[in-house]
Amino acid sequence: PYEYQVVLVSLTLDEQEEYRDISKEISRLYSITGDMNNINPALLSRRSRLLGNAQNKITELEKLLQSKKPEPYTLFYCGEGSHPLESEIDNDEEIESLRQIEAVTSLMHAYNWKSSKYTSRETKNIRKDIMEVFKDGSIDALVAMKCLDEGIDIPLCKTAYLIASTNNPRQYIQRSGRILRKHPDKKQAKIIDFVVEAPMYDGSNIHDKRLIQKELKRVKSFTDLSLNADETYEQIRPLLIKYGIEEEI
Repeated sequence: PYEYQVVLVSLTLDEQEEYRDISKEISRLYSITGDMNNINPALLSRRSRLLGNAQNKITELEKLLQSKKPEPYTLFYCGEGSHPLESEIDNDEEIESLRQIEAVTSLMHAYNWKSSKYTSRETKNIRKDIMEVFKDGSIDALVAMKCLDEGIDIPLCKTAYLIASTNNPRQYIQRSGRILRKHPDKKQAKIIDFVVEAPMYDGSNIHDKRLIQKELKRVKSFTDLSLNADETYEQIRPLLIKYGIEEEI
């Protein structure tokens, strides 16, 4: 059994504009080929990273950490790519960036969480050592990207922050599965899902609506089996009304 919490995250206006531009180009290419497999993977990846690393996710995470005490056996899933440092711009060149995982780790340290990064950048032996201290409770949380998606079996894990998650069911089911294993000392688990929306919804722009529709597929999947489904549906009802999609969830 698990509780499910939705954290709504608005794109910045610049991010929304970029999302629309990328989506428009993807739609244009699809109209020509009729096959998503023929779309440049770099274009799809760029859109995915944009959503995964939305700037306001860090802001919303900080709001949560301000009111929560550190909890052992917690997982934080971050996006691939970068979290922009707007203060470091060099002559209109590409903005220097800090990986979202670094921003999350820094934030957790500020709120007294004992955490460790768990990524492909750490060697296999180091990851093994990190996992051991996580299992024995010496650190509260692991901050990861893809390394925790498969092959990790720690039944005591009970909370997952999905700061970034694709709308690929296989991935988000794997990630939730890390904390849904039963253990005698665990009564229930909790999934905290960061859901992205457009700040300036334009009913005539199909891409704004498609964005929330894709996010809500994941929300519905988690909500239907959660302990607090009614509460979650009430929370997102204004969002459904805003986008005119009440019947879709």
